[in-house]
Amino acid sequence: MPHVFASKPRFCVGFKPGLIRVRCPKCGTPHFEYFGPADRDEVGAELALLRAELARAFAILASQTRSPKPSPGAAARRKRARRR
Repeated sequence: MPHVFASKPRFCVGFKPGLIRVRCPKCGTPHFEYFGPADRDEVGAELALLRAELARAFAILASQTRSPKPSPGAAARRKRARRR
């Protein structure tokens, strides 16, 4: 006996697209519904997820690697340190 969901879950690329059984809120009997990306392109859905995760990771790295602005006298101190 296949599992019957109380409501249709959101699609996740970790699950293979296919037909699932979902209990109808009106009549209470289970019906088959498609579980997958709306355009039925599972490769495109996975690529979209990976692009979003890559952009999020890049934003985190970019925010952490920004060096603070040097103080006004820092250039003069560096020049004096090179002369020594």
